[in-house]
Amino acid sequence: MAITPPIFVLADELLVFDTVTAAESFLEPVDVEPGERGFDSEGRALLVRVVGEVAKGRFSVNQSRARVEIVLAEEAPTHAHELHDVLVRWLTAVEGAAPSDALAELVARAHTLGRYR
Repeated sequence: MAITPPIFVLADELLVFDTVTAAESFLEPVDVEPGERGFDSEGRALLVRVVGEVAKGRFSVNQSRARVEIVLAEEAPTHAHELHDVLVRWLTAVEGAAPSDALAELVARAHTLGRYR
């Protein structure tokens, strides 16, 4: 099964990407927390992980041997309700009113408002 964009990554804020490649390119390995995850547009859980090594020195960080990888954590969209709740909270904060749309409409609204290309 393929990941269905847009891609939603839960970090310090909700990040929205047009593609997996855009998300993997934007996210820096040093900023990815263990267990960080996201969702595809249908509510499939995604694992957001670092492949390789991030070397943290006293005054510097070398992440040249690391990259971010996003993969499916499940085949069926068993986290659609969780994605729905995340999008309702985020859209309420951004737009100032609680949306009551179905998941597909929430995905479209969030994609339009918050995407990183």
